[in-house]
Amino acid sequence: MQTMDLTTIYTIAASTATILTTLAWITYWLGGKFRKIDMRFAMIDERFKQIDERFRQIDERFRQIDERFARFTDSISGALISINSLMIEYLGIKNVLTRDEAEFLKREITRWVGTIRANPISKEEIEYIKAVASKSLDEITLEEIDKVVEIAKRWWYEGGGEVAYRIFLYAYIVRTYIYFEKIRKEGSKGGQQTRT
Repeated sequence: MQTMDLTTIYTIAASTATILTTLAWITYWLGGKFRKIDMRFAMIDERFKQIDERFRQIDERFRQIDERFARFTDSISGALISINSLMIEYLGIKNVLTRDEAEFLKREITRWVGTIRANPISKEEIEYIKAVASKSLDEITLEEIDKVVEIAKRWWYEGGGEVAYRIFLYAYIVRTYIYFEKIRKEGSKGGQQTRT
């Protein structure tokens, strides 16, 4: 009976040794596979870091392009304002602007200001433009129309679009008419005073 027991023990020990050897070999083999998988994941992580860096560089380039585009549009806006202001003032110097034209443009300001909403300019600024535009040309002071011009110009610079630009141009033309009309009146008064 003891021999059987030893045979059983040897059989169990041999089977256990075989199983342990197989497990050790499988563990070693799996460890190698997992090392390869870990290496591949490390390579993938490295690639993702490179891709993230490229995206960061692309984002930086887009930010630079956005800044340059913003400066360019500001330059174009400034040039457009300057050119139109110069032309309007030239028309005023040449006495080309008539009272009827100025009255018409003042009414256009009133019409266009009725279409705007408070943003980016305030309700108070809208009401101010309406109040100035509702006056007769003789009642509007240079300070009032200058303020309307500045509000419209700021609004246009901040992205107000066509309506803002129209109101700016119309107000600037009305301002030019009022300014040169004032100069002509003062000049004619000065000429009359020297004669007397």
